[in-house]
Amino acid sequence: YYALGPWENYCDRHDGVTLGRYTTTVDGLMEHYVKPQTTGDRGQMRELVLTDSNGYGLKIEAEGNVSFSATRYTDSDLMNARHEWELVKRPFVYLHLDGVQRGIGNASCGPNTLKDYCIKQQPVCYRLRLSAVK
Repeated sequence: YYALGPWENYCDRHDGVTLGRYTTTVDGLMEHYVKPQTTGDRGQMRELVLTDSNGYGLKIEAEGNVSFSATRYTDSDLMNARHEWELVKRPFVYLHLDGVQRGIGNASCGPNTLKDYCIKQQPVCYRLRLSAVK
């Protein structure tokens, strides 16, 4: 992928990440939190190529502010599991392409998300080009 990396990042978490080309697996995108949750977001995506072991897959090119995450679990799987060992990998990849995301700051251990990182009610525009790859 060509995006912010190599680690997970969100609109309010850009320290230690740089825009570049990175290679990993879908499983390598997952962060191992004490409580399973949404994970692995990569911001400022320009290009993402997902392939199987034979090299067949999908290339996504983006214009605009797009982030992505990919996992083998549904949002419901992550929300309902209390521990990572309870998760059962699905035979599919669940891909999220987001035009905007709220910052991850929350009120559980401090102030809520800072106003600059909340989602503003305004139009969001981006373009995606999807093509097959071999």
